[in-house]
Amino acid sequence: MPTNSKTSDTTAAETKSAAKETAVTETARDTTEEQAVHDRQFRAEMIVKEHMIASLGLGLIPFPLVDIATGVASNVTLVSRLCALYDQPFKASIARTAILTIMGTVGSIGAAVTVGFSLAKFVPGIGTAAGTVTLPIANAATAYMIGKMFIGHFEMGGTLFDFDPRSNVPQARSAYAKGRAMATDILTSRKKASDDTAAASAEAAAATA
Repeated sequence: MPTNSKTSDTTAAETKSAAKETAVTETARDTTEEQAVHDRQFRAEMIVKEHMIASLGLGLIPFPLVDIATGVASNVTLVSRLCALYDQPFKASIARTAILTIMGTVGSIGAAVTVGFSLAKFVPGIGTAAGTVTLPIANAATAYMIGKMFIGHFEMGGTLFDFDPRSNVPQARSAYAKGRAMATDILTSRKKASDDTAAASAEAAAATA
């Protein structure tokens, strides 16, 4: 009996130890997976920001409608990069159709306003100024909106081929508004940095005069 009791205690201890090791392993695996998801989301956000900044520059192209075409091309590349990040198959024609549908679906804040600001460049003076100031922000906001919609879709396990551009118009509008605010902040920061640099250069020139 004592021997059986000792054996039973040893087995129980081994079982408890194995369970503890399993729990530790599962916790470590969960932590690793959570970190991987966090890292992937961070990289996705950085890709979107990079394309927002690129879109600000594309909006400055002086030729009406060419600026829109290059903006759409940039957004196709954005979707391509997100597909690669999420290990999803990519097809340019499907991505382009989805992007144009998103822009059309959100109505007054999408394709219509973008085309309007682009065509304004045909008008000398005020029209040109309005187009080159407002269109970059609209382009950047569109890039942010498209990026956020695809990130959300991919995070839910979706693919480019089952993406429905009309599935969540309120989300698209909200993302566009946030993108506009972010783009405006970026331009404001750049203008301030440029003004500070110009002021410093002027002061340096005056000091050496």
